[in-house]
Amino acid sequence: MAHTAEQRRAYTARNRKRINAYAKKYYHDNQEHLSAAERVRRKLRAWVQPMQIIETLGGCCANCGYKEHLDGLEIDHVVPIRVASSDRILTKIGSIGWNKIEEALVGCQLLCGTCHRIKTRADARATGGWKVA
Repeated sequence: MAHTAEQRRAYTARNRKRINAYAKKYYHDNQEHLSAAERVRRKLRAWVQPMQIIETLGGCCANCGYKEHLDGLEIDHVVPIRVASSDRILTKIGSIGWNKIEEALVGCQLLCGTCHRIKTRADARATGGWKVA
């Protein structure tokens, strides 16, 4: 007999402590296996997510069209911002979901390393962020 969603929620609410205790014991007993599986999953995500980001942002430098080597491409905020470390979603690639990454990519573009440095320095000069000798 299939239970309704309401019945499952009621059971979970009544047995919350027992369910949590079972989950903790299961994790403790299988920690080595789960940790290895988690490491594999994170390594896979850390490899796949940058590819998805590059594809989402067009696959080449927005300025000069460079696409020879993927490691030469960098993510740039179109409008320069000063970001607090807690807001640096893109530094957590491999450990967060794709939906959060997509939200963080709004207002970003893909630039090659050279174009990114040129744009960053120009933005800094325009806003008075750097003292240029």
